[in-house]
Amino acid sequence: MGAEAANLDEYPHAVAARRGVGALPKSVATQHPDPDVLYLPLTGAPPAVLHYVHPRTNPRPHAENLSRALRDAERPVLRSA
Repeated sequence: MGAEAANLDEYPHAVAARRGVGALPKSVATQHPDPDVLYLPLTGAPPAVLHYVHPRTNPRPHAENLSRALRDAERPVLRSA
């Protein structure tokens, strides 16, 4: 059974309290070490797919700029010979 928590910060504590188990990104193990939780790497698992999210309407200027840069980075660069 997967542990349940209100947010990612509380998830390792839910596991430590024996309210379940789960799979988390490596960054959580690094940022939220807990002496009562054993983090084991899942070898052979497919890479995680991440999404950048921001409000659809009235995003902050930096959020929109990053969104545009990410979209531009997805497009292949055509180079002339």
